[in-house]
Amino acid sequence: MLKPLPKQNVKNMNKKKLEKEQIKNSPEYKGKIGMILGICCIIFMFTGIVPLILFIPGLVFSAKGLKAEKNGQAIAGLICNGIIFLVIVVALIYGIVHFCFS
Repeated sequence: MLKPLPKQNVKNMNKKKLEKEQIKNSPEYKGKIGMILGICCIIFMFTGIVPLILFIPGLVFSAKGLKAEKNGQAIAGLICNGIIFLVIVVALIYGIVHFCFS
């Protein structure tokens, strides 16, 4: 049979959950996620669909992080995702031109 938790442990658990929620809602967290997704996009740039999947959420998280608080991680995320956007646009233009004129 399970013993009930003491009240102090329950308070500590609720405090930890509250701290996790505060961290998730902080702008630094969103900027950091955007930067990580941008770096992953650059690493997996030539694998095909992975950058397309990671590009949009990375851009959104970076923009939200930058909108709330201007920090370096959000700016780095926007730069990484911007590079991926340019690569995608250039690849699409090259593909269309190559397909139409060959």
